Amino acid sequence: MKSRSGFSLTELMVVVAIIAILAAISLPMYRNYVQRSNWGEVQPCLSDMALRVENQRGNSSDGRYPLEADIAQTTCGNYTTMYFVNGDRSRFLIVASDENDPIANNGLNDIWAVTDSSMSIFHISNSVQSTDGSWEDLPTGYSYAVGGSGTVPD
Repeated sequence: MKSRSGFSLTELMVVVAIIAILAAISLPMYRNYVQRSNWGEVQPCLSDMALRVENQRGNSSDGRYPLEADIAQTTCGNYTTMYFVNGDRSRFLIVASDENDPIANNGLNDIWAVTDSSMSIFHISNSVQSTDGSWEDLPTGYSYAVGGSGTVPD
């Protein structure tokens, strides 16, 4: 009796099909895991930056928030932070966006923000779970446009 060595084409195709099914199931779960880890990184970073801005306000002689030029842009994982202040420096907006290193490849950006009026963190654009990129609204008067322009109410 002749012994057979190797695998038949059918056996190889079954293995390839099983691997393809496993990959199709695991890739979306992996993307969600990466997304959650990025989100876990940006929230404490925004809170820390808001706390630093509040501390600078408390240490200033006039009780105003620092100028935009006095707060350096920082990087939190895939996110770059931007700081905006109104004319009399009584209000601020801090935004973290993945514009430079997008999480999703769908042309949308994942954007988080914190304001002086509410130390809550707003998820204002969700590039992964939302088809139009929208998620939460900023408080009235505050706005941010992709590309780096922000508006803070007087």
